[in-house]
Amino acid sequence: MEYLTRVLKRMSDLPDFRHHPLCKATKLTHLIFADDSMVFCKGNLASITRVMEALNDFSAVTCLVENLEKSNIFLASMEEDEQARILQYTGFSKETLPIRYLGLPLSSMKWNKIECFQLVEKITAKIKQAYAKNFSYAGRLQVINAILFSIYNFWGAVSILPQSVLKEIDRKCRDYLGGQ
Repeated sequence: MEYLTRVLKRMSDLPDFRHHPLCKATKLTHLIFADDSMVFCKGNLASITRVMEALNDFSAVTCLVENLEKSNIFLASMEEDEQARILQYTGFSKETLPIRYLGLPLSSMKWNKIECFQLVEKITAKIKQAYAKNFSYAGRLQVINAILFSIYNFWGAVSILPQSVLKEIDRKCRDYLGGQ
């Protein structure tokens, strides 16, 4: 993946490449996690052509090819005909934000209560499980510390959770601890 980073860096230095507006200040072109990558650029054909050239160069050298069934492109604030040209050129399928990656919502905006609904539902499901209902006070406290807070910490380490979500989680944990 180091080679992909170098290829994308070279590509971003070309005069016809334009960064995504939210990535311009930092000159961010991509993120890589394990065998997944996200590439960012302005949604114009010239920039996307450069990205595809970089990916093709990477593929030619490493013999690694993107899986078109798992590859998506996110296009916004563009004319439909421009989007159609880009989709045809890349072969990727169009997707819209927010999406989930590793169980977490990916969004270009701050998370809201709706995006965190799954977190509250996971905690509620753990509380409602049959084994958890029959615990003593100390057992319920262990469930809260070991299971519920680990779920909460996983999400909280990635993003700042809305205050309303935190209050809802606190309320559910208090009710569970009280035996309700």
